[in-house]
Amino acid sequence: MLDDKPVRIFFSRKNWQDKWRAYLTTNMKLDFQQAFRIYSMRWAIEVCNKEEKGLLGMDKCQSRHFAAQIAHVSIACLQYNILSVAKRFSDYETIGELFRGTKDDAMELAIAQRILEFIIEIAAELEEICGCDTDRLIDSLINRPDGKAPFVKMYEKLIA
Repeated sequence: MLDDKPVRIFFSRKNWQDKWRAYLTTNMKLDFQQAFRIYSMRWAIEVCNKEEKGLLGMDKCQSRHFAAQIAHVSIACLQYNILSVAKRFSDYETIGELFRGTKDDAMELAIAQRILEFIIEIAAELEEICGCDTDRLIDSLINRPDGKAPFVKMYEKLIA
């Protein structure tokens, strides 16, 4: 009994040199194998959440929009799953290095995307000031007839 609730405690260890571990449950119908299987699944989820928070920044979303928070957590989970599969196929890097490399790549892409959005905002302001068409202005900046498209070259350098 624990605080007037019936509990079941299972003790286990891998071999005679290992430390004893105790598993406590309030479900009196569980046998040791079922309790251990549930504990293993829960432990895997805890490890996943710890790595997603520490390595993928799952807990760093500062948006107040619920949909943005759901999208942020979903992307972190997808990244974790993809990286876990990649780790299975190639054990040359530690999982932490794999996460850090992917995080850096994602950050570079985010910066490049922000710069592109900034260029589009500049073009929109020029349209308002000069009265020129934004789409035509951006097209002429990207597809110059002389083959010198500075914004495209800068953008390609950023994402390379």
